[in-house]
Amino acid sequence: LLESQATTSTVEHTLLIQATSVTVDSSSRIDVTAKGYPLGYTLGLNPYTAATAGGSHGGYGASATAFVCPVYGDFRSPNTLGSGADGATAGGAGAGSIFLVATNLVLDGWLQADGASSYSGGGGAGGSIRVNVNSFTGTGSISANGGMGQGAAGGGGGGGRIALNYNSISFPEFSIHAAGGGNAENSAYNGSAGTVYIEDKSKDGLGIGSLVVDGEGVVGRF
Repeated sequence: LLESQATTSTVEHTLLIQATSVTVDSSSRIDVTAKGYPLGYTLGLNPYTAATAGGSHGGYGASATAFVCPVYGDFRSPNTLGSGADGATAGGAGAGSIFLVATNLVLDGWLQADGASSYSGGGGAGGSIRVNVNSFTGTGSISANGGMGQGAAGGGGGGGRIALNYNSISFPEFSIHAAGGGNAENSAYNGSAGTVYIEDKSKDGLGIGSLVVDGEGVVGRF
């Protein structure tokens, strides 16, 4: 397990990995789940209040009210943290940020930046995962999902942002996830999907790639 420190109400923490070769075997993970903004905080460590809301990032968190914190971040070069759920409830923290730069990446384990699920309130937003490599292989999983909301009106967290830049790849795209968090008791309070950006540097021009927004069956409230 490789992880970052948790962000606090005063200090942001991210995880930067620079190496020639990175191998994550099937029993290992790089994980910044719940290492992003704490409850009641969003971009720039700004506090916010929205009753029972899930945190936002690449997708909106859900809320029982009309207000949730805005979406933010660059889908091509994500480096922002996921927002925490509304601080007035016992919700989940947002996820942190991973930036991995290497010549070769073998991923048979997990890259995770998921928002924390709640036991009483909104879920945290998914974080950021940015991968810039020459060769990308493996059969693992990448996720920046929003956390689950809990209770009749606990909002699911919004999905985060994932960007993959490579020259060659042998990795299943169906194993890349940035869905919003659901609410098992009330699907009206599901979080919205985040973004997955995929750029083949050997074929596409700089900044030209494919953008995917897929809730994977979780239909967001906003």
